[in-house]
Amino acid sequence: MTDKEMKIERYREENKTSQKGQTVFTGSSLMEMFPINKLLNEHGDDTIIYNRGIGGFISDELLAVIDVCATDLMPSKVFINIGTNDLSWSTVPISQLMNNYDKIISAIEYVPQMGNGPIPTCKILYMKLSMQMCS
Repeated sequence: MTDKEMKIERYREENKTSQKGQTVFTGSSLMEMFPINKLLNEHGDDTIIYNRGIGGFISDELLAVIDVCATDLMPSKVFINIGTNDLSWSTVPISQLMNNYDKIISAIEYVPQMGNGPIPTCKILYMKLSMQMCS
């Protein structure tokens, strides 16, 4: 089992006991290594944040497990950063990356909430990608 697969399985198990309606950070290593605990400690916030970033992920991989990395948690906020690896490795055309982003956003926007339709209050925030990587 690869490191990515182990993280996915760990997240799948953690999601079973996680509190719904909280904040989720998802994407690649930039999200996985984001200093969430430091931020919370500095601001004295008791908000629950789940980090579902996986180092080395490309947009195809996040799309394939968006349930584990976001929608299973029925979040109120999702911070996304994905695409850096797609662009830096030049293996994924920009058009495919943008199409994957659309599908990821749609999956988050339209996940049923407790069987009552889409998540009505999920706020999606995008972490900036640098298009300089395309050159």
